[in-house]
Amino acid sequence: MALNKRSLGVLALLLASGGVLAVIGRWLLFTTFMIYDDEGYVLYSLRNYVAEGDLYTRVYSQYGPFFYNLYDTLQRVLPLEYDNVSGRWITLVNWLAAAGAGSLLAWRYSRSSVYALFTLGMTFFCLWVMKSEPMHPGSLLTALVAIGAVVGAIAIEREKPVAFAVGAALVGVALVLTKINVGVFFLVAAGGWLLVNTALGRDRKLSSWLVALGCAALPFLLMRSLWEATWVRTFALIVTTSSLALALVLHRSRRDEHGVMTWSWFFGVSAIWALAIGALTCLRGTGLTDLIHGVILGPLKHPGVYSLPMTWRPASAPLAVGSFAFALWFYTRDTRPAWASTLIAAVRFGILGWFLLSGQVLMGRFCELYGLPLLWLLVTPLQPGETTNRDRARIWVGWVLVFQSLHAYPVAGSQVNWGTGLFPAVLAMGVYEASAYFQALRPALRRWLIAGVGTLLLIPLAWITFTVGKTCHARYYESAPLGLHGAEEVRMAEDFTDTLQIITRNLHLHAGTLFSFPGLYSMNIWTGKPTPTLANATHWFTLLSPTEQQAIIDRLEADPKACVIVQRMVVDFLEINDFSTKCALRDYLLREFTPALKLDGYAIWIHKQRTITPVDIVSIEQIGPGPRLRMVGVAPLGTQPIGRVELLNYVTQPRVIQNITLPAANAVLNTAPIDADRSLVRFNLEFTAAFNHLNPHEAFVILKSADGHELARLRFAH
Repeated sequence: MALNKRSLGVLALLLASGGVLAVIGRWLLFTTFMIYDDEGYVLYSLRNYVAEGDLYTRVYSQYGPFFYNLYDTLQRVLPLEYDNVSGRWITLVNWLAAAGAGSLLAWRYSRSSVYALFTLGMTFFCLWVMKSEPMHPGSLLTALVAIGAVVGAIAIEREKPVAFAVGAALVGVALVLTKINVGVFFLVAAGGWLLVNTALGRDRKLSSWLVALGCAALPFLLMRSLWEATWVRTFALIVTTSSLALALVLHRSRRDEHGVMTWSWFFGVSAIWALAIGALTCLRGTGLTDLIHGVILGPLKHPGVYSLPMTWRPASAPLAVGSFAFALWFYTRDTRPAWASTLIAAVRFGILGWFLLSGQVLMGRFCELYGLPLLWLLVTPLQPGETTNRDRARIWVGWVLVFQSLHAYPVAGSQVNWGTGLFPAVLAMGVYEASAYFQALRPALRRWLIAGVGTLLLIPLAWITFTVGKTCHARYYESAPLGLHGAEEVRMAEDFTDTLQIITRNLHLHAGTLFSFPGLYSMNIWTGKPTPTLANATHWFTLLSPTEQQAIIDRLEADPKACVIVQRMVVDFLEINDFSTKCALRDYLLREFTPALKLDGYAIWIHKQRTITPVDIVSIEQIGPGPRLRMVGVAPLGTQPIGRVELLNYVTQPRVIQNITLPAANAVLNTAPIDADRSLVRFNLEFTAAFNHLNPHEAFVILKSADGHELARLRFAH
């Protein structure tokens, strides 16, 4: 009964802590919108699949059918629409699930609320990049990997080999059919575990040698297309040495517990599960050839399409080589020196301190930079003799982690954090064993050790939670709601909010078919404007075939109101980093379209033979040599007359640059409707004023009625 009460108390503590993290996660997610708009691409492809089916046949995607069928099923069960708001809530659930799974691993190993709480919080903060990729499959992948680690660990602890095989198969296939490389990494880990713990004839070492060969070959096979890059060779070296060191630990803990029955369940469940997902996708209109291309053949081309290098630290490679050499020495000796276990236990506290001092941003990358070479030191049992089931479960989690780190190839962005989300759990379990080891050596210091380690774990966590929470709270409540369809609750800085609202209003008024360069599909959700076809990709210039590009050209050519929204900063970034956007579709856009509006890195292009009048846009012109100025703009004012014109600055103080109350002796206002229902009004205000260093990038205009009601906000086009 006491244990049950204690467990309930720990559960209540973790749920309360999870609630605090959920609030912080909400603040982070709902105050971030990345201009490259990967979330819009995923959301729009998901919306198209829900409505049309035909994944890969007509609906383009780089991701697997499990992701689409899972959320298609969820949409049929729950009354939700996939947009920027629902995508953030789903991402938050996955984020908390990954952190919760890591916390469960730490709790099962240590039975300590301190270690469970530490893992919960640190996993959450190490996955902070979730805020930048709402609804991206990365959050689902991270949660599935963590769940797979938990299921495998429980099966190992309870000596349930069939349960291990079934759990690994279900999670592994779901991962493969979401993002094939991540799924392969998980299945390689599961298959390697099964192989090492299977007796192959009389030679008990054969299976371990086969696994070691796989550890050496996998990084090279994966990275051969970019092998000439230095960062890639460093990556391969670190993963190879780290996985081989883990293979030594795995070999020492091996048991002949798997046989024909286990393997039959593993392959049988994998095949049935994969066929079920594939059949469901085909029933929704996907051809078998398209399914094979979308899941297998298409992703093979992605490393050559786009890559982002990992910035390794000078110590990473030498640390990997030195750590592997020590592992070889440690595991090839007939007897283990007593001092070796003490040294490893002390090193674990050093790793913990290094991790905590690495800073909030680097914490998520610590495992990739330094943790992988040291990973075997965190999972190897400190006590000689037969390895316990609990320790074998910890080795399994580390074994999964070392292969998941490959998720950062070929794009070492958010993938670095997603691939190493299990590291805080492995670190917590390793530190707990080290603490218990020193307590056994010095029983008189047991209370001091427990208190010291608890302080070392919880004070940094509390500080990070407080500082991040305080910053996020201020950021959330100081930001302005977007107020756009599907993004009503998303909040951005005031200037960025105004930019997106003005661009969206202009697209509402002037766009028919809406295309984007690169793919910015949140704009299609906000405006309700259709894309030319269902082949919607972010980097369509490299991902879409000539036939798919020609279909888009034909649709744009057929629609005289077709518009293209361009994010110039993203395009410039690609060109500066030598990612070519040259293709037939881009050449067509440059030849047949022209900019009609430019605002803060965004531009709306229209057919060259067409003209439009941008709204919510203002300009200032000087009249003569004196301080006589003209302000001209177009805004949706309705029937209310302008009573006040305010020129303000987003950044500097004082905020107000000019305030003109009408009528005024030094100002003359003329207005004229420019559409049939008089909803759009062109205004011309001539006034006398002298401005010092007016920066149009930071300035905006508010038109108000006589009673102070805001009629319109206008920006300076540039």
